[in-house]
Amino acid sequence: MITATPQHAALAAHPAAALQSSSRPTAANFADAAARTEPQPDPAAIAAIKARHDPSHVSPTEIDRMFDDLVGAGHPIDGDMLIFSTMGERFRSHLDTLTGTAPDYSQPIDLRQIAQDQRTLARQDNSTVAGWDSFLNFLDSFPARGEMTAANSLASRIAQTTLSDGARPVS
Repeated sequence: MITATPQHAALAAHPAAALQSSSRPTAANFADAAARTEPQPDPAAIAAIKARHDPSHVSPTEIDRMFDDLVGAGHPIDGDMLIFSTMGERFRSHLDTLTGTAPDYSQPIDLRQIAQDQRTLARQDNSTVAGWDSFLNFLDSFPARGEMTAANSLASRIAQTTLSDGARPVS
Protein backbone atom coordinates (compact mmCIF):
# COMPACT_ATOMS: atom_id res chain seq x y z
CA MET A 1 0.00 0.00 0.00
CA ILE A 2 1.37 3.40 -1.02
CA THR A 3 0.84 6.22 1.40
CA ALA A 4 0.55 9.67 -0.13
CA THR A 5 2.52 12.41 1.62
CA PRO A 6 1.79 16.14 1.38
CA GLN A 7 4.71 16.37 -1.10
CA HIS A 8 3.09 13.71 -3.31
CA ALA A 9 -0.20 15.62 -3.18
CA ALA A 10 1.56 18.87 -4.15
CA LEU A 11 3.33 17.13 -7.04
CA ALA A 12 0.09 15.58 -8.23
CA ALA A 13 -1.65 18.95 -8.07
CA HIS A 14 1.13 20.81 -9.86
CA PRO A 15 4.44 19.24 -11.01
CA ALA A 16 6.26 22.56 -10.66
CA ALA A 17 5.54 22.45 -6.93
CA ALA A 18 8.18 19.73 -6.61
CA LEU A 19 10.77 22.24 -7.75
CA GLN A 20 9.89 24.40 -4.76
CA SER A 21 10.60 21.51 -2.37
CA SER A 22 13.03 22.08 0.46
CA SER A 23 14.50 18.62 -0.16
CA ARG A 24 15.95 19.82 -3.46
CA PRO A 25 19.78 19.77 -3.52
CA THR A 26 21.40 23.17 -3.27
CA ALA A 27 24.26 24.40 -5.45
CA ALA A 28 26.60 23.93 -2.51
CA ASN A 29 25.60 20.26 -2.32
CA PHE A 30 26.48 19.81 -6.00
CA ALA A 31 29.85 21.51 -5.46
CA ASP A 32 30.53 19.31 -2.43
CA ALA A 33 29.64 16.19 -4.43
CA ALA A 34 31.90 17.26 -7.31
CA ALA A 35 34.79 17.87 -4.93
CA ARG A 36 34.35 14.37 -3.49
CA THR A 37 34.16 12.57 -6.84
CA GLU A 38 36.70 14.42 -9.00
CA PRO A 39 40.34 14.20 -8.00
CA GLN A 40 41.98 17.50 -7.26
CA PRO A 41 44.83 18.31 -9.65
CA ASP A 42 48.23 17.19 -8.42
CA PRO A 43 50.65 19.36 -10.44
CA ALA A 44 53.70 17.33 -9.40
CA ALA A 45 52.07 14.03 -10.43
CA ILE A 46 50.88 15.53 -13.72
CA ALA A 47 54.38 16.87 -14.48
CA ALA A 48 55.92 13.48 -13.62
CA ILE A 49 53.54 11.68 -16.00
CA LYS A 50 54.29 14.13 -18.79
CA ALA A 51 58.04 13.83 -18.15
CA ARG A 52 57.92 10.09 -18.90
CA HIS A 53 56.50 10.52 -22.41
CA ASP A 54 57.39 12.14 -25.70
CA PRO A 55 54.31 13.11 -27.74
CA SER A 56 56.49 13.06 -30.88
CA HIS A 57 57.07 9.33 -30.41
CA VAL A 58 54.17 7.68 -28.58
CA SER A 59 51.94 4.71 -29.40
CA PRO A 60 48.13 4.85 -29.28
CA THR A 61 48.23 2.20 -26.53
CA GLU A 62 50.57 4.42 -24.51
CA ILE A 63 48.31 7.43 -25.11
CA ASP A 64 45.41 5.59 -23.45
CA ARG A 65 47.57 4.79 -20.40
CA MET A 66 48.81 8.39 -20.25
CA PHE A 67 45.27 9.73 -20.50
CA ASP A 68 44.12 7.47 -17.65
CA ASP A 69 47.15 8.43 -15.54
CA LEU A 70 46.66 12.16 -16.16
CA VAL A 71 42.96 11.99 -15.28
CA GLY A 72 43.84 9.96 -12.18
CA ALA A 73 46.28 12.71 -11.19
CA GLY A 74 43.45 15.24 -11.47
CA HIS A 75 44.19 16.73 -14.90
CA PRO A 76 40.95 18.34 -16.07
CA ILE A 77 39.23 16.71 -19.01
CA ASP A 78 39.17 19.72 -21.28
CA GLY A 79 39.22 20.10 -25.06
CA ASP A 80 42.93 19.30 -25.28
CA MET A 81 42.53 16.11 -23.28
CA LEU A 82 39.57 15.09 -25.45
CA ILE A 83 41.62 15.54 -28.62
CA PHE A 84 44.46 13.66 -26.91
CA SER A 85 42.12 10.76 -26.12
CA THR A 86 41.05 10.53 -29.79
CA MET A 87 44.65 9.66 -30.65
CA GLY A 88 44.56 6.62 -28.34
CA GLU A 89 43.83 3.00 -29.15
CA ARG A 90 40.37 2.96 -27.51
CA PHE A 91 39.02 5.70 -29.77
CA ARG A 92 40.91 4.69 -32.90
CA SER A 93 39.81 1.07 -32.63
CA HIS A 94 36.19 2.22 -33.00
CA LEU A 95 37.09 4.06 -36.20
CA ASP A 96 39.11 1.12 -37.45
CA THR A 97 36.12 -1.16 -36.94
CA LEU A 98 34.13 1.13 -39.24
CA THR A 99 36.86 1.34 -41.88
CA GLY A 100 37.93 -2.29 -41.68
CA THR A 101 41.57 -1.50 -40.93
CA ALA A 102 43.69 -3.22 -38.30
CA PRO A 103 46.74 -1.09 -37.44
CA ASP A 104 49.40 -2.01 -34.91
CA TYR A 105 48.58 0.21 -31.92
CA SER A 106 52.00 -0.40 -30.40
CA GLN A 107 53.69 1.56 -33.21
CA PRO A 108 54.57 5.13 -32.23
CA ILE A 109 52.99 8.14 -33.86
CA ASP A 110 54.04 11.79 -33.83
CA LEU A 111 51.24 13.75 -32.16
CA ARG A 112 52.97 17.08 -32.79
CA GLN A 113 53.20 16.40 -36.52
CA ILE A 114 49.59 15.19 -36.65
CA ALA A 115 48.39 18.34 -34.87
CA GLN A 116 50.49 20.59 -37.13
CA ASP A 117 49.14 18.82 -40.23
CA GLN A 118 45.55 19.18 -38.97
CA ARG A 119 46.17 22.87 -38.25
CA THR A 120 47.52 23.34 -41.79
CA LEU A 121 44.47 21.60 -43.29
CA ALA A 122 42.10 23.73 -41.19
CA ARG A 123 43.88 26.91 -42.25
CA GLN A 124 43.72 25.87 -45.95
CA ASP A 125 39.99 25.24 -45.50
CA ASN A 126 39.58 28.71 -43.91
CA SER A 127 38.47 26.99 -40.69
CA THR A 128 39.46 28.03 -37.22
CA VAL A 129 42.84 26.82 -36.00
CA ALA A 130 42.35 27.82 -32.36
CA GLY A 131 41.63 24.26 -31.21
CA TRP A 132 44.77 22.92 -32.89
CA ASP A 133 46.83 25.82 -31.49
CA SER A 134 45.56 24.96 -28.03
CA PHE A 135 46.36 21.28 -28.53
CA LEU A 136 49.87 22.14 -29.74
CA ASN A 137 50.35 24.23 -26.58
CA PHE A 138 49.17 21.23 -24.55
CA LEU A 139 51.74 19.03 -26.31
CA ASP A 140 54.40 21.66 -25.62
CA SER A 141 53.78 21.09 -21.90
CA PHE A 142 55.53 17.72 -22.34
CA PRO A 143 59.32 17.86 -22.27
CA ALA A 144 61.11 17.97 -25.61
CA ARG A 145 62.79 14.77 -26.82
CA GLY A 146 66.29 16.20 -26.13
CA GLU A 147 65.28 17.18 -22.60
CA MET A 148 63.96 13.66 -21.98
CA THR A 149 67.17 12.09 -23.29
CA ALA A 150 69.29 14.32 -21.04
CA ALA A 151 67.07 13.62 -18.02
CA ASN A 152 67.13 9.87 -18.70
CA SER A 153 70.91 9.94 -19.16
CA LEU A 154 71.36 11.79 -15.88
CA ALA A 155 69.04 9.37 -14.07
CA SER A 156 70.88 6.43 -15.63
CA ARG A 157 74.29 7.81 -14.58
CA ILE A 158 73.04 8.38 -11.02
CA ALA A 159 71.66 4.83 -10.86
CA GLN A 160 74.90 3.35 -12.25
CA THR A 161 77.03 5.34 -9.81
CA THR A 162 74.83 4.31 -6.90
CA LEU A 163 74.94 0.64 -7.92
CA SER A 164 78.71 0.69 -8.53
CA ASP A 165 79.16 2.09 -5.01
CA GLY A 166 77.50 -1.05 -3.67
CA ALA A 167 74.15 0.54 -2.82
CA ARG A 168 71.04 -1.42 -3.71
CA PRO A 169 68.09 0.25 -5.44
CA VAL A 170 65.02 0.83 -3.29
CA SER A 171 61.94 -1.03 -4.54
